[in-house]
Amino acid sequence: MAVTAAALCLGSLINLPDLSEVQRRRGSNARAAFSAAVQNPMLKDPLQPGLPLELAALIVAEERSGDPMLMPSHISSGIRSKIEQITAPAGKRIALSRALSGGGEVASEVTATAVATTLFGNHGAPDDGAKASFFNCRPHEPFNVREEDLKDYFDPQNLYLDSVLRRRKGVPLATSLIAAEACAQLGLTMVGLRAPSALLLAPADGTPIVLDCFRGGMVMGDEEVRRLHHSLRPF
Repeated sequence: MAVTAAALCLGSLINLPDLSEVQRRRGSNARAAFSAAVQNPMLKDPLQPGLPLELAALIVAEERSGDPMLMPSHISSGIRSKIEQITAPAGKRIALSRALSGGGEVASEVTATAVATTLFGNHGAPDDGAKASFFNCRPHEPFNVREEDLKDYFDPQNLYLDSVLRRRKGVPLATSLIAAEACAQLGLTMVGLRAPSALLLAPADGTPIVLDCFRGGMVMGDEEVRRLHHSLRPF
């Protein structure tokens, strides 16, 4: 493990940008937009939906800052548009649930489960095959993190949201941001919970469920949340 980490660090040093690249990024629209965003006082409000994804999109925009015609707003709008497209099946599930319940308000758990099923595949639902999920992953193992795969795990393409959406594969942090945005677009605000090994998502309305994108989109109910209670903190 130590050898692998050292190799990764060495690779990072070898691939450091030169001075002209640093200067170009510093003067880019993306850097200016990111600097303004991190100074926004609303950034500290966990109930403000979309802010983490916006920051992630601005980081992607800086990586693409070599294209003077590509504005940061184009990156974020493109990411949100793609998420809206891929979560359309989740919207149909929610509409069906609303119809079956007589048109009443849909429970937060229904929305979270619909998003998890669409993005990561089923967890026991007989009408959904794993191949129907958006992300190319096996249940409960969204990304292989064995030592020999660490180099691929830390590949920036597995974190940049536009690349993750294009390749349908990414680290759990990226898929968590995508899942949170999908829930927000469907009317459910999610907040982050910092667990010992991953970022978890939970409804801002206090519904005792947790969406775990590290375990392939598992939605944990009340009893499982209780067992995790002492290790969870707002992120």
